[in-house]
Amino acid sequence: GYLHLVSGSDVTGLTRNKAMRLSFRPMSLCHPVTYLNKILIGGAKGELHLVNYRTRKIIHRFTCLESDKSGISSIAQSPALDTIGVGTCRGAVHLINIQSDTLLFSLHHEKGTAVTGMSFRSDAIAASSGVAPLAVASGNTVTVWDLRRNEDTGF
Repeated sequence: GYLHLVSGSDVTGLTRNKAMRLSFRPMSLCHPVTYLNKILIGGAKGELHLVNYRTRKIIHRFTCLESDKSGISSIAQSPALDTIGVGTCRGAVHLINIQSDTLLFSLHHEKGTAVTGMSFRSDAIAASSGVAPLAVASGNTVTVWDLRRNEDTGF
């Protein structure tokens, strides 16, 4: 796969910069909060890399998800600094600390169904009472977890 950098101020003035060749096929990405010029790229075989898109260098290859070889179909920033949600093609949702390359815990959505999107509640009420990720699968299923109890809310 490739990472192409595109710059310009409007659609008509786009200029493609030199491409960065990746050793894997990218499927999803996320720009982590406070990580200047860096993006997380998830791959088709479970690879997760932190890339500096200015220098076109891989900063870190994550090892905390090596046991799950399922493709990374979705990545989302949580309200907690350095904490990212990673959704897989097999329905798992992993919460990881990207600063320490640590798997915090895993949840399971709908086995065999790709997690196509996630969202974390981040309003003031959530800050005082906990947060809940939202995993959306391709099978028209939405699951909301209450992370304070690590369980499905059942609605």
